[in-house]
Amino acid sequence: MIYTKQKKHTLKYLKGLTTPKGIIPHHDLLQSFLEACKEQGWSPEADRTIYLSSNMRIMVASIYLYPAPGGGKPWPALTLCNNVMFQRTHVYGGVALCDQHRSGIPLIRLDYPKRLPPTYEIDLKESSLLIARELKEEIKTFPARIEVLKVGHYQNPDDWTKTLTLAGSAELMPWSRIGRVIDLLKSYGEPSKWDILVAFARMARIDPPTRQMYQIHEFLHKCLGI
Repeated sequence: MIYTKQKKHTLKYLKGLTTPKGIIPHHDLLQSFLEACKEQGWSPEADRTIYLSSNMRIMVASIYLYPAPGGGKPWPALTLCNNVMFQRTHVYGGVALCDQHRSGIPLIRLDYPKRLPPTYEIDLKESSLLIARELKEEIKTFPARIEVLKVGHYQNPDDWTKTLTLAGSAELMPWSRIGRVIDLLKSYGEPSKWDILVAFARMARIDPPTRQMYQIHEFLHKCLGI
């Protein structure tokens, strides 16, 4: 679901990283989540879709599920975000668009338990299983969620430009890029919420992978009200 021109890594590479004491290694977290997905009957693929921040503290991994639940149109995809600086881990569940950039639309966000001092420990296996089970149920709702976004079109340009103005005011995207999204949507005539979301998501690819999913998910809920 993420897009980057920067170097991507593999699960094997993660295993070789040294991790400060008290921090859950990126490798262990991702491996645990992949195993939990397998227990739900999926064959998850994450290799070579792993991004690390320059200081190695943030990992973002795209995960595609095989076989695709519900027939796979659009294809369900997940993004696991692990920020060791803030001891937070999120899983974004959504769909991968069939385009040359493999753009992704996150529809939901599930959070691992907060890791609190003094130990910062969680039951990694159990937490991953709980997330995977919840995802399995949530994925069933994706077609209905997308249909809500596709039904109904903005007839007045002022209405959908206000939606994008909200994103600029919330600092989800620089105003210059908001303007580019607006220019693109003018060719749609009467865009739906789905059209606006997809256009916003494709523009969000300019930002680092560590921010892309947050931007799109916040836009979906704060600006489109879904």
